[in-house]
Amino acid sequence: MQGSLFFGTTQQLLGQLDADLKTRKFIILDMKRVQSIDVTAAHMLSRVRDTLAERQALLLLSNLHENRPKGRNLREFLEQTGVTENPETVRLFAELDNAIEWVEDRLLGEEERALPVTETALELAEMELFKNRKDETLADLEAGLEKWTYAAGEAIYSRGEPGDAIYLIRRGSVKIFAPLGAGRTRHIATFGRGDFFGGLAFLDGRPHDNDAIAATETEFFILSLEQFNKLAEEHKRLAFTLLTAIARSLALRLRHADTEIAMLHEY
Repeated sequence: MQGSLFFGTTQQLLGQLDADLKTRKFIILDMKRVQSIDVTAAHMLSRVRDTLAERQALLLLSNLHENRPKGRNLREFLEQTGVTENPETVRLFAELDNAIEWVEDRLLGEEERALPVTETALELAEMELFKNRKDETLADLEAGLEKWTYAAGEAIYSRGEPGDAIYLIRRGSVKIFAPLGAGRTRHIATFGRGDFFGGLAFLDGRPHDNDAIAATETEFFILSLEQFNKLAEEHKRLAFTLLTAIARSLALRLRHADTEIAMLHEY
């Protein structure tokens, strides 16, 4: 959210949240670009909190910084109006990434409890990228792939390391961290079963600019650029499909980055 939350905007926000309030287990509202909140908006947040609490769902608020351009301490104001008084129904986080990571940890934990049996590793034909491909084509592709398994917490690659491979996740999950400087990192993405990552370094041949860490024990198909080039000579359509998927993934990331940059400029 951004700008001022007051009586003129609360109904619009409630309308946008209405469907999610009925179904979501967690709702995160990031306050980083909110400049002020009035009493009406505070009551609206309490209503959101209570509606979620009726279903044992949680409201999460991030970036409730104490200093704002108009001088109001948002954290203190929400405490005074009772919005954040019960930690069992609303939780506060310093950064949006912290809130997202906390939710992911809860969801991953629930999946592990609900599925005590080891997650089945996907075969190539089961991955969305390769559905409806001929068996002989997939056989040629698999012959050029490496299979690796990483333990939870193990680094798949680190920033600055050479990058010339695509990682296709057969099972498990991976978290990507970007550097912030001074030894700090920021969690920017999580990939799971059936996803792939590593496309940027694969395309430009430059070292990785982030860290990839296995969140759980994770099994991969790994396609190197060298093997891709060999495959492309015989299976041009498959190579085109892979490059299109990588390009689409990177385009989505760029669109997201453009939106974030525009919002920062407005703020």
